[in-house]
Amino acid sequence: MTSSLKVVTWNSGGLHSQILRELETWAQDTAQEIVLIQETKWDFDGNWSSPSFHFVHSAGQTREDRVGGVLTMVSTKVAQRSEIQFHPVFPGRLLHVRLNLPQPIDIINAYQYAANDNKLTPERRLDVGKIISDGRTPEPPSTLAHLREVIKTGIAHHKWHDITQLEVLSNCAREMWALFRAMRSHPYTARGIVQAWRQWKEFSKAHREHKARSKARSKQRKQDLLAQARTAAARGDMHKVWQAVKTLAPKTRPKPLQLYRSGHIMTPESELAWIAEAFGERYGDREPPTQAHIRRHAPFQVSAEDVRSELEHLPVRKAVPPEAAPSALWKACAAEVAEFIAEQVNEQWAQSELKVPQSWADATVALIPKPTGKNESPLDWRPIGLQHPIGKSIMRIVIDQARHQIYQLVHEWPQCAYVPNRSTFTALKRVYQHCDEIRSKCAQQRTTLHQKKEGVERTTNYGGLQISMDLSAAFDLVPWTAIKEAMELACIEPFVQELLLQWLGQVRYKFRHKGMEKEVWPSWGLRQGCIGSRYFGQLLLPYSVVP
Repeated sequence: MTSSLKVVTWNSGGLHSQILRELETWAQDTAQEIVLIQETKWDFDGNWSSPSFHFVHSAGQTREDRVGGVLTMVSTKVAQRSEIQFHPVFPGRLLHVRLNLPQPIDIINAYQYAANDNKLTPERRLDVGKIISDGRTPEPPSTLAHLREVIKTGIAHHKWHDITQLEVLSNCAREMWALFRAMRSHPYTARGIVQAWRQWKEFSKAHREHKARSKARSKQRKQDLLAQARTAAARGDMHKVWQAVKTLAPKTRPKPLQLYRSGHIMTPESELAWIAEAFGERYGDREPPTQAHIRRHAPFQVSAEDVRSELEHLPVRKAVPPEAAPSALWKACAAEVAEFIAEQVNEQWAQSELKVPQSWADATVALIPKPTGKNESPLDWRPIGLQHPIGKSIMRIVIDQARHQIYQLVHEWPQCAYVPNRSTFTALKRVYQHCDEIRSKCAQQRTTLHQKKEGVERTTNYGGLQISMDLSAAFDLVPWTAIKEAMELACIEPFVQELLLQWLGQVRYKFRHKGMEKEVWPSWGLRQGCIGSRYFGQLLLPYSVVP
């Protein structure tokens, strides 16, 4: 991306769908990258994408702001949908959009109150100077700067010799909190006790006031939600009613994993053994692999820039295995560790024996309840695989080498899942089109006198057929030989195939339950939660159809 962006802003005075289409065409023809529109006068919030732009809209909520509405358009050449975050700071008036690129970009779309004689206008007008000062990125906190310096110094002085030793990042975080606790545990003096007592009285008073304000605010929020639900019900908007009910409904605690056999409670050891047995049969449990794989093709190499980019885009809220450092720490120290990780990976994969770090191939399985609520066996729970953040980043780099060939093959077939420019609506349109064609052909069975005179012949079509297949657990049973042949069908580079198959062959599932652990080494199936599994799944339809 260049160091500058083409940005245009426009007060539409009311934006109709036809004008929006014309504006999108003009922006595409003139290579606009960011378009800011004010006063759309739309009454809904939304975000969607077209082949050319991503759209984020914020509508006004109060009577004074419903005449507003701000819309931000971001070119798909600038950022992907997953890289866009947004926050309606002032609904209908001030919309903050952030592009999570290697160099983040903050976009402020504001619709100012017009100056008039209304006494409330000065209070309502946006403070542009404050907005600009708030948008400036502050210096990183001292604790984060210290952490980055520790990592940089450790790598420079060869304190860590491989990637696994970088897990001390999590220990650094614990040390920071230990320093914080030590700061609070200073000895009390007579003067300190008096000062602490005074501060406690002030705190108690402020706490009571805060508690009263919070209670009033909570009550007002419930009343506002009920008013929104009534308004939505009057308009017939049941989706808004459902959203309000879901927000007001009491939250339920996660269902704990507890298994019963023949109606009896099981011990934790028996539960874990049953879990390992059930999923071992599902995935084809085998002995751990002992035979080394000798590399047959050129080694796969990664660049420090790609590693840094992937680490900076790690989702910080995703859970990681217990032994791995949190994604937030890898993301915060991406610039410091990217070159070190790239050197370690390239050195290891350049050896004659091709091997993936086992912690990257591992998946710590967490079992969560399915919507059906059944609990007759461990297979009634949904397995979610937690994976190492570095392994996920490197896997994404490897998959990027094969993504183009996969898309070229899949685009020839009516597959919609995980395919660019296709969605659930694409599949529904195909079904509706088939139904319409069948109805038209069936209608030709009956011919009127006029049609008979014109020579229209009756058709022998008496209906159509649509087949719905249950693909539950289908990816768990895919043979690895089929994945290999599907990659060959897509003409993926041999050195990429070799690495992906080796990665797949090293997969190990770890089932942890109440402080105990068992392992399952699968013989088939796609790894749970793996970045590459959805791309392998895309290849299965063309592979199963092509003779």
